[in-house]
Amino acid sequence: MRPTVTTIKNSEQPDWSRYFRVAMREQGGKRDWTRLQCTWKPLGESADRGAWDYTSKGELLLKSAEGGVFHLEKLHWNFRVLTADRELTGSGLLMPAFKRITWVMGTPAKKVIEKDGEIIFPDDHIKGPSRARGSTRFKIRSLGGISPSFTPPPIHIGPQADLYFFEIVDEENHKNKVFALSGSSLALPALTSPLSPSGVGPFQSFRTSRPVSLEDFEGDAGLDQDPVFDPGPSSPFRGFSVGGTLRLSPNSDRLIRAGAFITSPGGKGGIIPITPGPGPGGVGLGSVHDPTFPTKLIPVTK
Repeated sequence: MRPTVTTIKNSEQPDWSRYFRVAMREQGGKRDWTRLQCTWKPLGESADRGAWDYTSKGELLLKSAEGGVFHLEKLHWNFRVLTADRELTGSGLLMPAFKRITWVMGTPAKKVIEKDGEIIFPDDHIKGPSRARGSTRFKIRSLGGISPSFTPPPIHIGPQADLYFFEIVDEENHKNKVFALSGSSLALPALTSPLSPSGVGPFQSFRTSRPVSLEDFEGDAGLDQDPVFDPGPSSPFRGFSVGGTLRLSPNSDRLIRAGAFITSPGGKGGIIPITPGPGPGGVGLGSVHDPTFPTKLIPVTK
């Protein structure tokens, strides 16, 4: 497993000009840390390595041979996996001095630069807690989809397959990604086309509680659809359709690990309402997500 780098400073110090930086490793059941470049040596001049341990209370202990201890608080049990994706920040104690400390945990420095005999680490974590990469402002639209029914016409009810394509746009970083949603749902009684196709719909803005990237939406999701009345494009009453809103609830592992959820519009249960594009029309009571089959958002563009 790749080492995890932890950078620590005194909490009373406003910047990160004085820091203590270690690389944590685990191999063959042995957990040890090695001091990297630092400008602060709170565990002593000779304390350049030691052992570390994780307690059942979510505390990480960095110990030196001389008896010094860093006590990092409220750490997630899966911190070594989490730090592969993003920085973790927090606070703790320097024992036995009982001084408050601030820590930043993340992946190792990408490269060590040697300049005039001096070893320089890139400023990946030394600058301290920073705004996570990503965005909280997004918009999404349906690019089309089909929901083939497993029951014969004219009335469709029960299990149906779902295949939709959604475009999600990161409005802060001006990036977009297309996702395919595949899964299964349970159709309530409906008089619709056997495939229930739909076209391109309008964009719907939404927000997340924490900054995330487009890649974080990849994974588990739920999809429901509201009841619909749509006379169809060939009907003299075309244009009088109501309902049929798709309700997407992203629930990927990455979003969960980031502690991010959908906050608007509505902010209820992390659900995004999406207006589908035009289709052949029909009348139905909608559909609900079938939890017995996995439904996932899968990226189809880079």
